[in-house]
Amino acid sequence: MRYKIIIEKHPDGYIAYPLGLKGIVVGEGDTYEEALADVKSAIKFHIETFGEEVLEESPAKSPFLQANQEMAFQEKLLNPQKFKPAPPKKLGPDA
Repeated sequence: MRYKIIIEKHPDGYIAYPLGLKGIVVGEGDTYEEALADVKSAIKFHIETFGEEVLEESPAKSPFLQANQEMAFQEKLLNPQKFKPAPPKKLGPDA
């Protein structure tokens, strides 16, 4: 099954959480990729622990999700500079 995953950038790193699961499932990481991997692991653990009853029928039709998508779209139109991706971090001994 596929899940929509929200990943937010914060000053201390990234936070990720899925839509469509009952309960609290969160992942975190210093990078986008780390947060995504962490939340995928948390989703797997959550379903293995609590069973398929944690699955919601259709998260895509959630009024909460639709309202948030509309708000995000409007904010992106009003402030497009805010949504530019962060420049890549330098890796290696000279970073």
